[in-house]
Amino acid sequence: MFDAGNAARPAYRALFQRLSELSESEFEAHRKMIELLLRNQGVTFTVYSDDAGIEKVFPFDATPRLVSAEDWSRIERGLAQRTLALNLFLADVYGDQKILDDKVVDPELVCNASFFRREMIGLVPPRGIYTHIVGTDLVRDVDGTYDVLEDNARNPSGVSYVLGMRDVMKRVFRDLFEQYGVRPVDEYATWLRETLPHLAPSAVSDPTVVVLTPGLYNSAYFERRRHPPQCTDLHCFAPSERRYILENIEQRVVKQTDASGGDGILVGPHSTKEQHEEFRRRVAADPRNYIAQPTLSLSKHPTLCDSGFEGRCVDLRPYVLYGDKVRVLPGGLTRVARRKGSLVVNLSQGGGY
Repeated sequence: MFDAGNAARPAYRALFQRLSELSESEFEAHRKMIELLLRNQGVTFTVYSDDAGIEKVFPFDATPRLVSAEDWSRIERGLAQRTLALNLFLADVYGDQKILDDKVVDPELVCNASFFRREMIGLVPPRGIYTHIVGTDLVRDVDGTYDVLEDNARNPSGVSYVLGMRDVMKRVFRDLFEQYGVRPVDEYATWLRETLPHLAPSAVSDPTVVVLTPGLYNSAYFERRRHPPQCTDLHCFAPSERRYILENIEQRVVKQTDASGGDGILVGPHSTKEQHEEFRRRVAADPRNYIAQPTLSLSKHPTLCDSGFEGRCVDLRPYVLYGDKVRVLPGGLTRVARRKGSLVVNLSQGGGY
């Protein structure tokens, strides 16, 4: 919201002025209204380890995050290009494997991966599309550049919360939406319905689309009531990086490849020496079961805390659909680290939206 001189950036001036006009009691009334609307809409999540109850209202910060049209235009083009590139990579890995023959990617990294399916080699999916729904997690660095943290290419979760929370924000901050001319996200359901038939064989002219869900007590049940089931991503790192990572583990973010929602994560700079040593032993014993990446300086956004507004680290997950063409939802899910100094924005690890 603010530049280096603590002045409101041009895109945020109207929002900053509006928030400045609200008294503490008025903002608290807005917050309570948002929580009530979320609860009434059933926008909840499940905490299995909480004995106090199953369904919880999302920890939701009422301060809107803005992305300018100029920034979004670049993000949109980049995400469309990236989604096409991911599909071309999968088509090559399960096809001619030129990227492996040319050693652009270490063949061992792909062929020895536990989730690499040799039976898929030579099998082309309908219309040649391998991943139809992608959620790419983005952060802004100290220079204002958007960096990719990871691509959730196996149907990312969260888009139903984007739609539900947008409805709530439009009711609470109606004047701001009218003033800014915010692009709508309502078309997502239609786009998704138009995308899913591309999974069917080309000979099927009118396929049936169904929703599968583990049921009411699953943590993503709200999402599956609105849209088809969502999953999480997994990655691994090259063998040539293992020694360096083991020696510099305190400078890396490390987690298991099958962990989701931040489970099992180690944020190097914020962990103890004992935790570093424990993770170093785990990675050395089973290196293919872990991923590691540099720690990035996430940008911060004003967040309402117990003592007032404070800067908290945020990321942004836009959603991409690939059917007859690549379409990017004009918006996304912003996650916020509610703990001061934390880089972890995942809901299960203390984050919020």
